[in-house]
Amino acid sequence: VCSSDLALQSVQAQYREMPGLRLTLRQAERLFGLDTETARTLFDALVELGFVSQATDGTYIRAQPR
Repeated sequence: VCSSDLALQSVQAQYREMPGLRLTLRQAERLFGLDTETARTLFDALVELGFVSQATDGTYIRAQPR
């Protein structure tokens, strides 16, 4: 398991534990100890997977099940 997989699992676990979690990219960087590029890549992947969505205020929130 590579570090990006672990980071992805860690972010998903946080959102599962706190369904109302709303994070900006900057907040996610601090919370998960990520650099800007890694955080952006990770959250882009989570959006593509349909796990999170980006709200109009720029925060990332848990996506509603389809």
